Amino acid sequence: MVEAQVQGWKLRAIFAAFDADGDTVASAADFAATSANMADMMNADSRQRAALKDAFDHWWDAVSGGNEQITVQEWVAAMSALDDDRFDEIMLPIVNVMVETVDTDGSGDVSLEEFQRFYAGVGLDLDMAAEAFAHLDRDHDGALDHEEFRIAMREYYLSDDPNAPGSWLMGPPAATGT
Repeated sequence: MVEAQVQGWKLRAIFAAFDADGDTVASAADFAATSANMADMMNADSRQRAALKDAFDHWWDAVSGGNEQITVQEWVAAMSALDDDRFDEIMLPIVNVMVETVDTDGSGDVSLEEFQRFYAGVGLDLDMAAEAFAHLDRDHDGALDHEEFRIAMREYYLSDDPNAPGSWLMGPPAATGT
């Protein structure tokens, strides 16, 4: 699959968030640090922390091609090459554990406050969280349910449509573009 322009800049934005040590390559250690940071920000219990780490480890294994580190170009190529089934295999476990972990009050949904903590956990600009949340809350009930979060992840990683609500997952599309 050829990288589409919008999808490419979204993938580069997430790569930058995952490059925990800022050395311009991603590694298993970066993924582990991102997972741990998210778990800390969400006050995850030990089971959630382990599930998040396992999901991120699986994601790393899927995109790294067995390499110790990958460049942003390798990351974009690996993520762009995912078909729907492979995406679901890799990302649905992450969606499941993220919704459970981000949902700190146990309501089954992600509130704006919980979404803001998620933003902080992955190093995103908190000033963008409320507007992004409004785009992702498709039924406008003030909460993101599991399906809304799953659709947002799918659109963020697979869609080349800058107007897709999921393109807002990591903030306004223009703010994440290059």
